[in-house]
Order: sequence, then C-alpha cells, then structure tokens
Amino acid sequence: MKSLTVPTATDHFSLSINKDIFVFIGLAAAFLTIDPQAVPGYQWQFLLPLFFSIFYKLFAPPIKAFSMGYLVLNGIWLIRYCITPVLIKISHYQIRYETTVSVRHLNMALILMVVELVVSILASSYFYSKIKKTSTTMELPVEQGKLLKINGLNTKSMNPSLVLGMAGLSLLVIVLDPNALNGFNFIFDTVFLSKDDSTFGMSVLIIAWTKIIVTVYLIELFGDREKQSEDKKNLWFSMLVVLVSLSFFNGTSRNMIFIEAFAYIYLLIRVFPKHKKSILTICLSSLVFILVLVSIVRFNNTRNISEGLSSYDTAHIAQEFSVYFEGQQNIALGIKSLDFYGDKYTVLTLFKDLLENTIYFNRFVASIPSTVQMFNTTLYGHSLWADQIPPTITQAIGLLGALGVLVPALFVSLVLKLDRLATQKTNVFGIFLAVFVAVNIAFFSPGSITIISTAVTNRFIPLYVLYKASLTKF
Repeated sequence: MKSLTVPTATDHFSLSINKDIFVFIGLAAAFLTIDPQAVPGYQWQFLLPLFFSIFYKLFAPPIKAFSMGYLVLNGIWLIRYCITPVLIKISHYQIRYETTVSVRHLNMALILMVVELVVSILASSYFYSKIKKTSTTMELPVEQGKLLKINGLNTKSMNPSLVLGMAGLSLLVIVLDPNALNGFNFIFDTVFLSKDDSTFGMSVLIIAWTKIIVTVYLIELFGDREKQSEDKKNLWFSMLVVLVSLSFFNGTSRNMIFIEAFAYIYLLIRVFPKHKKSILTICLSSLVFILVLVSIVRFNNTRNISEGLSSYDTAHIAQEFSVYFEGQQNIALGIKSLDFYGDKYTVLTLFKDLLENTIYFNRFVASIPSTVQMFNTTLYGHSLWADQIPPTITQAIGLLGALGVLVPALFVSLVLKLDRLATQKTNVFGIFLAVFVAVNIAFFSPGSITIISTAVTNRFIPLYVLYKASLTKF
C-alpha cells in the first residue's frame, strides 16, 4: 500500500519570516544601545539584544514551524529585548515611575532578564526537537490510487443549538442585568474609557463568551458556503464579522483586542487559505487602525489624532513598552518588592495569586496579601490602588524560589504545544480555541502568572467546556 506525507496546516499559514531578520534587528539594537555615558544601571543594557541575537540564532525554532502563538512570542521577545532598550537609550533613560530603584536592582534585573531569555529560548529548542521526533511525518494510506483529502476543515462542527442557547442566555442576562453592558466599550462610542458603574462578574463573562462563540460560528457558516460554491463575498462577510466583534470589547484593554484579533486572523487563513494575503493585509491594517484609535484618541479623551499623538513622545513610548513588556526597570521594581516583602511569600500567597481574579473563589483568598498588592505598594508607597502588574519572573521566584526560573520554560512549552495542536485540528472552534489560548500565554508570558491564571479560569476553561458542548448533538 502506498503512503503519502501529510502537510501541516502551517503550510497554509506560514508567513515565511526569516530568523535572520530578527537576528539582524537584535545586533543593530545591541550596537545602538552601547553607551559609555549611560545612566548608572543601564551601561550594560546592550547585553539584552546581544544575548537575544546569539541565542535566537543558535537555538530558536523557525517561525514557520508553528502558528500565531509562537509568532506573537517572537514579537514579545523582539520588543522586550531589542526595541525597548533602544527606546530607553533614545529617550535618554527618562523612565519615570512613582518610586526609584537602585543601580544594584537594575543590574540584578538585567541578569535576571538574560536568564529568563536563555531559559525561554532553550526551552523552545527542546520542545521543538521533541515535537519533530513525534510528528516529522504522518503517513496515511492511499487506496486504489485515490488520494485521501487532507487538511480539510469541518465547517459544520458547531451545534447551532448551543449558539442559539448562548445568544438567548446573553439576551436574558442583559434584560435582567442591563448594567452588564457597561463592562464593554465600542470603539466608536462618544463616551469611552471605563464607566463608573461597569461590572465585572458572571454577567459580563457570559456576554464575552457568547461574543466569541457567535463570531466563530459565523466564520464557520461562511466557510461552509465557500466550500459549496466559491464566492469572495464569504470572505468579506467573515472579515466584517471579525472587525465588528473586535470593536466591541470588555473594559478598556487593548491587549484583548490584539489577542482575539490574532486568533481570528489565523482562523480566517485556515478557513480561506486561498486568500491569505488579502486576510493579512486587510485584517492587520484594520487592527492597527483600531489600536491606534483606542490608544491615541480614546485613551486621551480626544477626537483629534494630532492632539492624541502629542502626548506620545519617545520617553512616554519607552515607558509604555517597559510597563507592558516588563523591561529592565519593571524587573528592578519586582526585585525591590522581593527585598521588601520576600519573607511574606507563603503557600497562601500562591493560592491568592492564582485565584485573586476568579469569580467564585476570590472571596476565599480576599484577606491574603498578593504579589500584585506587594508590587504596587512598593511602586506607589501605599495600597490605595493596584493598577501595575508584577513581572512573571520575580513573581515566580517569590512564589517558588529558584525553581521560579522554570516558569518561563513552562509557558513556552504550552505555547508550542497549543500551536501544534491548532495546526492539526480540523474543527473550527477547536482551532480558534487552541490559538486563542496560545496567543494569550505568549503575550502575557513576561507579565504576571496572575493574568494567565485569570484567563484560564475566566475564559479558557469555560470556552473549553462550551467547545466540548458544541460537539454534542442535542
């Protein structure tokens, strides 16, 4: 009996980004950040892009071997280790916070960032080699000279009854709890930003889950029409559904817009592989427009783009990147927090960090001090609010000691495994869910175990249950 090798779904998705481009950017960043006159604590920051370039070149898997999760992870590495140090240098090290950190804290932070980078890239290399051994080729029989259909998608996999049931449940929630809609924003609202009476509870989560299920179902519906008779209108309608869905989002978080967008883009490419270039061009440009609109116009409470841009000088951008992607200053703050509160980390702190933002279990850990509280008290000098996120690496070391340096390796392995799962699945909802989780973990991997734990309990587990329900006929 003959056999054939089955190509993976990455053959349809691959962006064919050469690793050497990232290496070149890293080396250029290392050269640009060499500064004998640097502010104390930043004289050695050129080591961040230099180590990135060396280890990335020698050990990082090729980007085309995986899907969106690994692509986002590569982008996070590039921003964190190459672009942010350059911005800090250009801004003349004007990274301002509510508190200061010592030169010792900054130097320790640089060492810790290098360790985290090396662990992450070596972990990606290790798990990539394991994946290659178990799935380099996959052979299927070819009977009587007929090629078996491969990489086909099941575009009738979601149970319409579940979709209608979730839509009906959301309508009931809105009727019984109209305040739940205040937890959401629409990018073209005249009033933007968080509203004082907005809620974050089960009502908001049900609406958020429903939004994802309805969006994926409509993409599946248009994909099924495309299989029956090719018509580019199916693609246009699918992209329109995605853009409307992204424009309606929970709170003011730009991150979730970004994460959902990348999962939908991957799904669209799988459903409409012939139109990959159109999908990437239109969706990515639309995503940039939405993010710019939210960041520059809405967050500055203005309709004037030039006015919104005026507040984004180099120092502001450098600080934003340092905060969102856990730059050297943030890691230094995390180390300072460990100096102040290291003796307060107990097993109870671990439970607090994992359950702090869950709907039903947070009440049981409400009185326990969390890493987030300790980090913010270090930053602001008081505990009136806690709007800054502690870095994953210092949080992990505080909770697990020396074993904490392995947490980044765990996150990387999860991203790679979920990415690989996404390339093998043929169920539309399953593909979306695998990529959605992978991109979440990749994006938040530098910035707090608590965020990822919150996503697991409030989004991933419920969506997985709904995914399993979608496979059931009832």
